[in-house]
Amino acid sequence: MGKHTRDRIKQWITAALFCFALIMARDGWAHAHSVVDRAGNVPKDGPIYNMYIDLDFRNRLLHGVSSITFVNKNASCAVLWFQLYQNDMEKKLMEIETITVGGKEADFTYYNNLVAVFCPKVFKKEEEVSVTFTYKAEIPRCNDYTFYGLKDDIFALSRFYPSLVPQRNNGWITTPPSEIGDPFVSDAGYFDVVIKAPITQTVLASGEVAGAAISGNKQFIRVLAGPARTFSIISSHKFGLVTGEHRGTKIISAYKKGNEKAGLNNLIYTKKALNTFQRLLGEYPYHYIYVCQAPIRSSGMEYSGMIWISRARMEEGGSESTVAHEIAHQWWFNAVGNDEYREPWLDESLARYCEVLYYEENYGRSHGKIRFQNMQQGYIGTTDGRKGLKIGMSLDKYDEDTYFPTVYEKGAMFQHQLRSIMGDKRYFKALGKYYKEYMWKIATTKDFENIINGYTKKHVSLLFDHWVYQQGTNIRGEKLVVANSTLPVFNSPDAKSVRISLLSDGTIVTAVEKRGDWLKIITPRGSRGYVYYKGMKALR
Repeated sequence: MGKHTRDRIKQWITAALFCFALIMARDGWAHAHSVVDRAGNVPKDGPIYNMYIDLDFRNRLLHGVSSITFVNKNASCAVLWFQLYQNDMEKKLMEIETITVGGKEADFTYYNNLVAVFCPKVFKKEEEVSVTFTYKAEIPRCNDYTFYGLKDDIFALSRFYPSLVPQRNNGWITTPPSEIGDPFVSDAGYFDVVIKAPITQTVLASGEVAGAAISGNKQFIRVLAGPARTFSIISSHKFGLVTGEHRGTKIISAYKKGNEKAGLNNLIYTKKALNTFQRLLGEYPYHYIYVCQAPIRSSGMEYSGMIWISRARMEEGGSESTVAHEIAHQWWFNAVGNDEYREPWLDESLARYCEVLYYEENYGRSHGKIRFQNMQQGYIGTTDGRKGLKIGMSLDKYDEDTYFPTVYEKGAMFQHQLRSIMGDKRYFKALGKYYKEYMWKIATTKDFENIINGYTKKHVSLLFDHWVYQQGTNIRGEKLVVANSTLPVFNSPDAKSVRISLLSDGTIVTAVEKRGDWLKIITPRGSRGYVYYKGMKALR
């Protein structure tokens, strides 16, 4: 480590310590841990991030010092892995300057969007590990819309820090870059962050402000968050703010000046969404939520305690369905985590279907039905509607044409299928149990299936096999006639409608196999689907 680098690090750490002393809020961490009082659950051995972030917007640079403390969960550990989500094979926006482990300098090497840290010692299981990074990162001026960079006079900074890769089964859950979806997975942890920025900027960070101070033309803000899976910052000198409150949760809606109506609408939609999902799913975990205009390509994006809404949606006056979807992600992705690269359907299908629930609760079941029918029609008219892809695949198995219709639209249809078979009471009890059981954990498809099976006597494993684990069906039957009894077909609506008949005189038009309370149907073309039945009566 050169003398110049050591001196600069010393200056940063001195400045950070000064800021901590200057703006330290009494009982600050009590506020950050207030989630414990609301949700009654905390992550065990979650990582703790202490960060000092110097935002040099004039030169589009971010300088950072991050200390991450965690408990090693592997049998033994000589190499640590961290995700650098700004980096990939083509660009290296983040440059690591130094890394220390337990106060000792450590070697490291980049690998795609990862950095491997070689420990000075081998850590045993349950041993505490402390790693400190110093780094700088370019904040690119983007021609396209982005989750990390500058566009439309807005600095959007998500996952801008080295993020600890989750440890599981004596290994690490790393995720490669992906052009589609959200290729992320993170353990829930705690964040104590001091941000230095020009006073001309309105800086919002995804946590509770514990203190603030001004020195010259700079502002210093201390933000506490946790448990949380991410920490994000968004900033602009053209932001306007409107605030509100719902059941002890402060809502901060940020809009680029000129989009005041959208900012107010988003505040109203957020109140409705919080009210809906708290009633149906469980308590919202924080005392704050930020709803911010951002220069993103998709309609919206979710982070812990913060959601971003695109310029296009803001200029339309705000988007009710987008706000509902992203707020739902505070339950599915943030509180209940999942591997968003390998099992993206787990959070996206639930968040998409929560849009239907939002419209049902706020405008009546007929509006929810219309919303759901739009999802069905959007799916049927896609490429995937002909391919019949399953919803439980990893991101690399989809392309731009099949990802959204399969994971979102077909995923929502699967949730509706479960609800139809289980009934509202059992379905919502199951979702509440899933939320409580896996809050601040990383859930899997099998975990979700086990919860569902625990709330219905109708064994739904075949349904999971058919929609999630196996290649999808190519049947969309309207009616099934079995021994003069007519049943609605409960299978996925891929391809064109097919009328299937098993005549009472024994003439087989299409092959039908009975499997417990299920009928397995094979058309002359060899396609197959499953119909739930019992006692020759239609079950909804």
